[in-house]
Amino acid sequence: MFSIMQDWRQSFSGLARVAFGMLFVASGLAKFQQPYDFLADVYSYELVGPSLGYQIALWLPWIEFVLGVCLIAGIFPEGGLLLTTVLMAVFTAVKTSAVHRDLQIGCGCQVLASGDTLGIRDVVLTSAMTLASGAAYAARISLRNRRDHDTSGSREVLVLDHPAAALGS
Repeated sequence: MFSIMQDWRQSFSGLARVAFGMLFVASGLAKFQQPYDFLADVYSYELVGPSLGYQIALWLPWIEFVLGVCLIAGIFPEGGLLLTTVLMAVFTAVKTSAVHRDLQIGCGCQVLASGDTLGIRDVVLTSAMTLASGAAYAARISLRNRRDHDTSGSREVLVLDHPAAALGS
C-alpha cells in the first residue's frame, strides 16, 4: 500500500512541477514580449503606486521564467513548488480583490487570459491552481520526510551536537 501511495505522490508532484514550470516559462516569455501591456495590467489592478508597479512589471516576468526553468529542470524542486504556491496564492488574492471591487480589467496573465473581463471564473481557476501547487508541495515534502525517517537500517545518519565536533576538536 505504501508503495502505491509513494508512487502516486511522486508522479503527482513531478507532473505538477513540470506543468507549473511550463506555465511559468510561457507566462514569463509572454510578458517579456509585451512589457508595456503587462505594466498596464499591473497598474489596472489599482493596488500599488507607479514605482512599485514598475518594479513588479520589471521583476515578475524574470521570477516566473527562472522559477519555471528550475521547476522543469528539477532544480530545488521543493523550494520551487513552495514559491509556486506562494505566487499562486498572491495571484488569487489580487484577482479576488479586483473582482470584489468590480474592476473591469483583464487577467494580466498573458498566457491563460481569455480576453474577457476578470471574473469569478478566473478566481476559481487560480484558487484551484493554488491548491494543486500546495498539494504537489505537500506530496513532495511527505516523500522526503518518509525517506528521512526510513527505518530499514539501510542508511545511517550522523548527528553532530556541536559545530566544533565537525572539525575533530
